[in-house]
Amino acid sequence: MKFREKISQPLEFSADLLVIPECESFEKWRNSQYKEKISQFLWFGDNPNKGLGVMALNSQYKLEVHPAYSEEFKYIIPLKVTGPEEFNLIAYTHC
Repeated sequence: MKFREKISQPLEFSADLLVIPECESFEKWRNSQYKEKISQFLWFGDNPNKGLGVMALNSQYKLEVHPAYSEEFKYIIPLKVTGPEEFNLIAYTHC
């Protein structure tokens, strides 16, 4: 939890995408110095302190929830990723 205070570590790897279980909602990031480094942020959950965050850190990549997503499997999120590489990504957490 409080990933906004720990994001500096994964940023060192210059990742294009991050999937973070137990991540707080983006509204909690309003005072984070790293907010500007995230080009797109998708969040799934009921508790604003603990959900599933999926972030694009490279503006070349766009994230979209895949049409196959089902509320029945709330924390298994199929995503379409478009950009220099196009692929499907499954984000999962046990929240």
